[in-house]
Amino acid sequence: MESDIFPDTHRSFMTFLRSLLVLPVLAFPCGAYAQAAATPAQDDPTLDTKMVAQQLQALVQNRSQRKNQFLDNARQQVLRATQNPGAAGNFVIDCYRKVQFEGRSGGGNEFAKWKKDNSDVGSSQEVELASNLHLRYLAVTLKRATVDSAGPVLPDVWAYLDALMKSQDMVARIGTGPAGPRLNAHGFAQVLLSAGVDQGWPAQALGVGQYLSSIPDWSQSPSDLPEILEKDIRAYLREKSDPHLLSTWDYEISYREAVAKSQGQAAVAKFTEETAPRLLWKKAQDMEGLGMPNRALNLKISIVKQHPEHPDFEQWAAELQKSLHSPGAQPAGSEEN
Repeated sequence: MESDIFPDTHRSFMTFLRSLLVLPVLAFPCGAYAQAAATPAQDDPTLDTKMVAQQLQALVQNRSQRKNQFLDNARQQVLRATQNPGAAGNFVIDCYRKVQFEGRSGGGNEFAKWKKDNSDVGSSQEVELASNLHLRYLAVTLKRATVDSAGPVLPDVWAYLDALMKSQDMVARIGTGPAGPRLNAHGFAQVLLSAGVDQGWPAQALGVGQYLSSIPDWSQSPSDLPEILEKDIRAYLREKSDPHLLSTWDYEISYREAVAKSQGQAAVAKFTEETAPRLLWKKAQDMEGLGMPNRALNLKISIVKQHPEHPDFEQWAAELQKSLHSPGAQPAGSEEN
């Protein structure tokens, strides 16, 4: 009768009783396992660590050699595309095809349509120049990825910067920035100059981007001359305390002055009054780092005297006063007390 009145309570109670009967059965194997004698853990024989270290080093070297060979093969492809007129543009357009259309359903037809709609891309001087510069800097970066420091590639960097400087007028006309809604010749060239060589269409098509992005103290931009100077060249020269570091500032000042002259009188005035003094101040700071505090101090005093209206004047004056009141450097013509 109780089971009819409280059916849920009855079922729960019966389930509880059955669980009490089952528990000893379940507990028996556990108890038997606990009482069994434990088997001692067995280790492997002692390793010949010297031999293993040699094998590991061989694996590391082999992997590095294969990586460098892969990057060098890619570099040779890129260099070949820069050696014949028109080849650079065609190479980059084919890379664009592989990245944007290859492997997609109907990709071949879409690329053919894009090429027809943008026929000016293949014949554009802007695209050819931008392609050549992008590929030349990509080749330098690929070489940098195979060596331990920037030292061995500095001649290649300087050669590239000379080519970039000679092309500065057209580079300025092309400009940099994201492509517009229609990737015509001008937009195509803009992308090539603004995209980092580790992320550009050629690097993606060749599968080398991951090896380039991790290079320390290295610019990926093919058109940013100041950044290339700072990262690729100055970082290395500072590390080596190389006095050639100072001439890089003269080079940059010359480049920026030429760019300003191509942009008109307002740009020239801004360069003369603001940009050049800032660059010279940075040059003075590098003089200090090279162990030329007196020379640096004289240059800083000259900058402050000639540019009292400069936006950075207060900061410079504070830094200069600190230098003058600390022991060490003395400006020319001063006498130590």
